Amino acid sequence: MAAGDSNTLLSLGLPPLDLVVMGKSYHWMDRVQVLDDLDRITTEQAGVVILSAGPPGTTPLPG
Repeated sequence: MAAGDSNTLLSLGLPPLDLVVMGKSYHWMDRVQVLDDLDRITTEQAGVVILSAGPPGTTPLPG
């Protein structure tokens, strides 16, 4: 398994991704850069899911 952060996505050596899922962490990322990088490492039919109840400090997701 590769270890890194949103600033190192392209250097992680990941295979083409079909699905990317993230939560509130997206609010702390350079969102434009992350989506640009994901566009380069995901397959044409890939999905990107951002699951959040809102900005940091808001109510957490249920169960």
